[in-house]
Amino acid sequence: MVNRMVVFADIIHKVCAPVWIIVRRPAVKKRRGILIGSTLGFLAVLLGELYCLLNFRGDVVMIAGVGVVLLIMAYLMLDAGFEYWEYLQEPEEPALENGQAEADRSAQAFRQSLRQIEAELALLRKDLSDLLKAEIQYERENTRALISHNKKEMELLSEKLEHIAENKKEN
Repeated sequence: MVNRMVVFADIIHKVCAPVWIIVRRPAVKKRRGILIGSTLGFLAVLLGELYCLLNFRGDVVMIAGVGVVLLIMAYLMLDAGFEYWEYLQEPEEPALENGQAEADRSAQAFRQSLRQIEAELALLRKDLSDLLKAEIQYERENTRALISHNKKEMELLSEKLEHIAENKKEN
């Protein structure tokens, strides 16, 4: 029974380690969303800058203001792009090791709880065995008492029958 449980715990461990990696991956979606948002913002400001260049040629302040916003959006887009790129380049092994360590701890806790359950079952079996032995002993004692009581009753009845038979012979 223990060997089957250990095998079961190892199977759970092997299934849970890759799941840890999958759980960790939603950070990619967040970074990708930031990159897409900053890129769309940059494109919108770039279109605004082109519009200002075409329609407001004489207004230097308007063109410079939108240009500054364009530079800020370009910086944010590049920063998000580099962060996303670095995140994609991170090796997955540390996550696997962290998941492996956690899976090892959970498998160890699972084995420990199995040992405790087996110990409790052994105690329950021993208690049940003792109860059955006591019940059998009680039944034996009751049977002996019943037999001895029946013997006494039979002796009394046989004495009464002999007494009745003697009375009939005399009459």
